[in-house]
Amino acid sequence: MSAEHLAHAHARQEKLAALNIVITARATDEKLYGSIGPKEIADAVSQLGIALSKSEVRMPLGQIRVAGDHIVGLHLHSDVTFDVTVRVIAEG
Repeated sequence: MSAEHLAHAHARQEKLAALNIVITARATDEKLYGSIGPKEIADAVSQLGIALSKSEVRMPLGQIRVAGDHIVGLHLHSDVTFDVTVRVIAEG
């Protein structure tokens, strides 16, 4: 069973690493009105067709509060942890 979970996590890693994760948020200049957290990132990825839960998103530097590119960790399995880039675009 553990080998199956590991294989599934590696397959998800390949798909997730190939994604361009872009989130649009309301902002003044580059500062967001709110913040982007694990839930918003998981929702954005899930909308791209790959299931991701907020508990799999690691943000050691805390919530994203400014527009731009941000490195976010994903923890899919005890042996499958990697970083992706999340681009936050300021709107309005």
